[in-house]
Amino acid sequence: MARSNRKSHSKSGSTRRTSSFSQGGPQDVKLTKEQLAEDAKDQKKFYMILGFLTLVVLFIIYMLYF
Repeated sequence: MARSNRKSHSKSGSTRRTSSFSQGGPQDVKLTKEQLAEDAKDQKKFYMILGFLTLVVLFIIYMLYF
């Protein structure tokens, strides 16, 4: 009885994994120029924040060791 339960769990886990992969397939989505411009602006903002946080961490490490 326990063996059949384990088997059913492994089946459901594998189907869950395959369904998540099938959802991530290629999609034909056309972006407008406004959406592309907004994405570029968001990406620039993200990298500026990431760079600032990196500099803050490096500065803290510098202050701790020197």
